[in-house]
Amino acid sequence: MYQEIEHEAVYKVHPEAVTFSDVYGAFDVNNNSIKLDILKIEEESKKIKQEKKIENIKYQRSLAYLKESDPLFFKIQRGESNLEEWKSKIQEIRDRFPYPTT
Repeated sequence: MYQEIEHEAVYKVHPEAVTFSDVYGAFDVNNNSIKLDILKIEEESKKIKQEKKIENIKYQRSLAYLKESDPLFFKIQRGESNLEEWKSKIQEIRDRFPYPTT
């Protein structure tokens, strides 16, 4: 019945909920059934998914910076590379892992 609902969204929209089941719904501390506001839950679920997507992009970028651009920065310090090459690499990483536009 509630299979498409993101559990985290249920708890954010209904902080009184202490348990949630995909089959039976949400319940408060006294085991009373909670009438779910599906529209608000769906909206919150979209926000959560967007936040998770952005966090993943940040993580992917940080890994790429560590592996690809940081070594170039150290080469610049040793005089083995130039600032433009480093800036170009940073832009390449940003282009590879763009943030969502909306």
